[in-house]
Amino acid sequence: MTPGCISNYGPTSRRWTPRRGWCSSLSSGKAGPPGMIYSDLILHSGQWGRLVEAFGQGRLAHAYLFYGPAGSGKEGHAIELAALVNCQVPGKDGALRQAQDGACGRCPSCRKVQGLQHPNLQLVVPLPRRVPITKKDPPLKALKPADLEDLTDQLASKARDPYFPVRLKGAQSILINSVRELRRTTYLKPGERGWRTILIFEAEKLCTGEGAAANALLKLLEEPPD
Repeated sequence: MTPGCISNYGPTSRRWTPRRGWCSSLSSGKAGPPGMIYSDLILHSGQWGRLVEAFGQGRLAHAYLFYGPAGSGKEGHAIELAALVNCQVPGKDGALRQAQDGACGRCPSCRKVQGLQHPNLQLVVPLPRRVPITKKDPPLKALKPADLEDLTDQLASKARDPYFPVRLKGAQSILINSVRELRRTTYLKPGERGWRTILIFEAEKLCTGEGAAANALLKLLEEPPD
């Protein structure tokens, strides 16, 4: 597997399609420029430049798969993209920032994304099932208080360090309740001006077991909200 690759999901396709030329080695990256929310993130400049260009030209796809080995910064790049599409610093024409190197890193929106607290940002991570839950329950109801505390601490570490892995003990899969919650909230109006952004960490764990969570997500990928 080539480190730090990005693919997009075509709405007319049922598979992830790698884009030619979007893969480069980690050694070709550079530290994030001043203003990006993670100054210590080693950018994969080729892939990042294509994302920035696509956003600036209004042709950003509705879903992307960031993949690569541990330490390649794929989650950090995804968070940076969430900051970019929600950055509130105006461009020369008074419209929202249309991308240069990335998000400004200073506006209230960027700071909320950096803290993983932006109302337009929704995170999905593998969770252990400690407590029996029904299909209508929110996914966090499956956790015990100690798990919730651990998750809060790990997300705080992730906000400081783009390479920090969010890994709860005993979390073997992404719960189908997490995807059901996505389907309930995705079609709602964003909480603030900008783009509603969903980040799924360790997305391969959607397919654990019978893959019910992956199947539940498929319709949302194929028929995204306008």
